[in-house]
Amino acid sequence: MTKRKKRATGAPSHANRNTVTGEIEARVVHDSLEVVGDCRFRCSKGSSWKDRGGTFRLKDPAEAGGSKKESEKNQGGGIDKGKGRRLNPAELEERSKKGLCFKCGDKWNREHVCKFKHMSLKLCEDSSGEEAEVERLEENQMVVADKVEELQTLQLSMQSRDGFTSNKYFKVWVEVKGKKLLTLIDSGATSNFIDPKVVAELAVKIVETPTYVIEVGNGEKVKNQEVCEGLEFNMQGVKFSQIFFMMELGGTELVLGMDWLASLGKIEDNFGELSLKWEKEGLAYEIEGDPALCVRQSNWKAMLRNLRDEGVGFYVDSREPEALKETVGQEEWKELLKPFEVVFHLPAGLPPMRAHDHAIRLKPYAAIPNLRPYRYPFYQKNEIEKIDKDMLQAGIVRHNTSPFSSHVLLVKKKDGGWRFCTDYRALNKVTIPNKFPIPVIEELLDELGGAVIFSKLDLKVGYHQIRMKEDDVSQTAFRTYKGYYEYLVMPFGLSNAPTTFQALMNEVLRPFLRKFCLVFFDDILIYSKSREEHRTHVKKVMMLLQEQQLYANRKKCSFGQLEIEHLGHIISGEGVSADPKKIEDMLKCLVPKDLKGLRGFLGLTGYYGKFVKNYGKTAWPLTHLLKKDSFLWSKDAQLAFEALKVAMTTVPVLALPEFEKVCVGN
Repeated sequence: MTKRKKRATGAPSHANRNTVTGEIEARVVHDSLEVVGDCRFRCSKGSSWKDRGGTFRLKDPAEAGGSKKESEKNQGGGIDKGKGRRLNPAELEERSKKGLCFKCGDKWNREHVCKFKHMSLKLCEDSSGEEAEVERLEENQMVVADKVEELQTLQLSMQSRDGFTSNKYFKVWVEVKGKKLLTLIDSGATSNFIDPKVVAELAVKIVETPTYVIEVGNGEKVKNQEVCEGLEFNMQGVKFSQIFFMMELGGTELVLGMDWLASLGKIEDNFGELSLKWEKEGLAYEIEGDPALCVRQSNWKAMLRNLRDEGVGFYVDSREPEALKETVGQEEWKELLKPFEVVFHLPAGLPPMRAHDHAIRLKPYAAIPNLRPYRYPFYQKNEIEKIDKDMLQAGIVRHNTSPFSSHVLLVKKKDGGWRFCTDYRALNKVTIPNKFPIPVIEELLDELGGAVIFSKLDLKVGYHQIRMKEDDVSQTAFRTYKGYYEYLVMPFGLSNAPTTFQALMNEVLRPFLRKFCLVFFDDILIYSKSREEHRTHVKKVMMLLQEQQLYANRKKCSFGQLEIEHLGHIISGEGVSADPKKIEDMLKCLVPKDLKGLRGFLGLTGYYGKFVKNYGKTAWPLTHLLKKDSFLWSKDAQLAFEALKVAMTTVPVLALPEFEKVCVGN
């Protein structure tokens, strides 16, 4: 069959189109040409209609499996008249209400593929010299254009655009061309977005694309025709390259959406703890959000925009006491800590062998604990399987065949997740206790006299940074309904684990202890009498941690603070006081109904007993009730209970002793 050529209305004739270039939108002509997919093609003088270098081609209707008559039949009865023609505003509004596609009229959803096709004709001069260059440029531009055309309508949450976020939103710092940009990780955004002001400031290269539409959560639609292709950025030591769409943002400068999340592959996210983990090419990565970046709910520009749209609103300015916000040269601290970024990364692989690797010494002739696994609810089985798989991949457990076996429990966490706990109570009963001394908190605080500036470090998953001795690995065995495993690192729950950890930390930090450093398990406190001295002290501790391959949790670390919270106390140059949050918890305590409740109240108040004058005498009526079969709430007990609450509301700030000075008594 001979193909007939039908020229689009207004197109130049073959005689005078030698020097004409341009793009013409052509509709499907059922009786002459059929478009198979979206395509761009070139038509040169003396050549026939064909696709040059594309993956799609133009077909005669007869070649597509039907004759001209069948095409005419389909055109008349099988195709909706509204498909393929330009709709007026009333028709567009009607289709929008019914949820129909604006092009083909079918039901629209995110996976919808429009049946109606468009094609673009590019008419140009048949010049062999220019044609190759034009084709090369088109191929480069079409890579970005194809991605834009596939997306058609992008989606962005209103919170991402306006900046109204809480401390539960995932915000991080991202470095682009040496400049730090505030970035929001938003799983509700289909793509990545960048503020045009940032593009102009950093002179980022932009690429022209077909028009795309960004649909905001409130229904607003914004059109644009530019993208930033292959924009490189660095996030917490990990480098990325992504396409960013232009969008004016309120509270952030970048938004990383599903395009970036999908590029990571299989991820493990915990938005409650602002943590994002993934593996690539055998390496483990982790990105941690900073809740402090979301303290300010929105900027003034975003506030005015919402007031304009809504007509009414409230402005609330909440500030903490200045004493708790005072810091010394935070920008300087960032520069000082830059060489030690590896200390804040996620540990990869097993920790090194050390002299203080954990050992389990059993009592002579002790029975080997071998317990059957519990019967788990269905919803916990999937979680156990997932945790087992993650630990195997991380290399901290392996399959086991030893005669030892302990239970496994799942404990609900505050964020709704599950904590994997191994019940070693049976093993602990037959373990010889380790008598290594645990520091007394009151004695630690006595070392802080004269200090005026403080920093603290909190080690990440501390116990898992210590290896098990190879001979004792089999004794850590635990069994689930599906597998039998043993720990290669020191697990939580073993009776001697705290003493092993404290012994390691004392050995590592021995050169600095009681000089400018204190350690209580995984909490390290650095204290100094001047700013310059403190910078040197922090640098020494960071170098030591890096050498020993010990890792810290950045979110729980603080540097250069004039007042700091440590072990339930507020420490400053003026002295030490009780943590106000703990005092508030004491005041909320209800009258104990049993021994368990009474022990909890006395334990909480007793921790701060040194702040209350004659604490022992005041608490005696309550302490007397702890005797066996003596719990009987009386009037004296009620008076003592209320007296302790009142005393806790007026606790003083205790001055720190300075032992190098002479103390003169009365």
